[in-house]
Amino acid sequence: MGAKKKHVDTVSEPSSQVYHAAAKPEVSRILEMARKLSNKEILQFTKKLELMLVKESQTSSTKFPQFLLSGPEMDDAHFKSFQLNRAVFNQWRKK
Repeated sequence: MGAKKKHVDTVSEPSSQVYHAAAKPEVSRILEMARKLSNKEILQFTKKLELMLVKESQTSSTKFPQFLLSGPEMDDAHFKSFQLNRAVFNQWRKK
């Protein structure tokens, strides 16, 4: 009578070693270094990380409109050709 019978809906959570194995080596090194810090230093470090994330999210949200505005522009000749093609397609579609 050693092991308890598991409920049908119970899911076994993988061990924490599985998560550590999948982590990048850089993250592991940072975590090892962070363990050596004092509580005050860890708080400062987390605040700096949060600032980095906020700045990154701000720049990524401003990059998209810049990306759209930096795209190619249609000159007058292309626009005239576009209007002509649209008129031809509209006539063809209405037949």
